[in-house]
Amino acid sequence: MLLAAILVACDQEQDNLQRPATFNDLVPKIQELFADAQSRKSGLGDGPCLGMITAPGLASFYVDVVHVPRQEVDNLEANKCLGYKAGQVGSRLVELNFDGEIVLLK
Repeated sequence: MLLAAILVACDQEQDNLQRPATFNDLVPKIQELFADAQSRKSGLGDGPCLGMITAPGLASFYVDVVHVPRQEVDNLEANKCLGYKAGQVGSRLVELNFDGEIVLLK
């Protein structure tokens, strides 16, 4: 019985290692970036770029906070993700509102 449980656990672990990452796998990382930014003394201010996240087999995703509806401050260079703006190959953009909800995926 114990051996059967160990074999099942090993099979499940191997399946997890072979499964390619999807965008949904990155959502917890996106939420963590957002929560970290909220907890900092500077907060979310005018809608900063929160950074970049990656997963094997996926593009790099830049995470940005924007107002909904979009405001002029969201278009300021200081509030944009530089790597995405520069057209870094293989990069995508995720925009979050100030509640941490995904509002755009490019």
